[in-house]
Amino acid sequence: MSGLISAVRRHAVMCHLLVICLVVYVTLLYLTTTRWSAMVANANERLVGPSTFAAVDLPDLLSSRSESNDSMSLIVHIIWFFPPRTELRFHEALALMAVQRYARPRKILFWYDAASTPPVGRWWMLARYSGVHVLPVPYQRPTSVFNHTVSVIEHQSDVARLAIIERYGGLYIDLDVILVRPLNSLFHFDVVLGAETPELLGSGFILARRPGAEFIRRWRRSYAAKFDDRNWNHHACRVPMMLAGLYPNLIHVEWHSIHHPNWFEQEWLFIDGLLWDWSRNFAVHLWFRQHPTDIVYDPVSIRRINTTTGQILRHIYYGDIRLLPPVVP
Repeated sequence: MSGLISAVRRHAVMCHLLVICLVVYVTLLYLTTTRWSAMVANANERLVGPSTFAAVDLPDLLSSRSESNDSMSLIVHIIWFFPPRTELRFHEALALMAVQRYARPRKILFWYDAASTPPVGRWWMLARYSGVHVLPVPYQRPTSVFNHTVSVIEHQSDVARLAIIERYGGLYIDLDVILVRPLNSLFHFDVVLGAETPELLGSGFILARRPGAEFIRRWRRSYAAKFDDRNWNHHACRVPMMLAGLYPNLIHVEWHSIHHPNWFEQEWLFIDGLLWDWSRNFAVHLWFRQHPTDIVYDPVSIRRINTTTGQILRHIYYGDIRLLPPVVP
């Protein structure tokens, strides 16, 4: 009888231990599953939008202060301060493709107005699916600089590009500046700008080998003195040329290879048969806002456009500057 009682007691203890183990297992399974779900949710959240990237990963990506001249260490910056769902234009998509081809950056950061959206449209998709390593990053558009009001969108972009280049280094480029050959020979200079005229340095192409470049710092600080939002290009173009004269050791000026044809020679860009020799250029500034509105640039039209711009767009899109046969339907 006592043996039966002992057996019953042992069975009861084993059942009790089994219940405890089952409860512990279920609890651990619940906690593990909940934690995993949270991790997945957080990971998805980080992948969904660029705001998380900007807050968490951007400093890590851009904090490298490598002394290497290797172009692969380069970050390219684009600024996009336009209304929501503005379509990217064909020449802008080709500007991105040219940057990827000739600057070979490790990333193209697309700084768009945080109150707006990145671009949309078929040419944006063309750029994204043509091997361009572009990453949209939201950016609070500046409305003041050193207590001076900035309301003109072009001046807001000027202020933003200097702040970004000073902090992160790299190459800033406007989307109507088309690279036409590799930039490798420029990478050993601390700062590179292209001249428009003997009095003006263009701000549509700014190359700074590393963050905190002294020339960029002095240029940005110049906005603290007598900035006038109504003055079109004083701080953007005249001030950097004055600084280049004062501190020639801080900057390398490309006099003819980036912004020529310049603003005053723009007819060389879009007049039929008037072709500019850009064989020694690193880039060509299209000054796109001055192009006649009846000229359409797309993969079909550029095959037969006998202008400097037609040559350049064919060079990037088709790899051939010659006029090409028309497309037969």
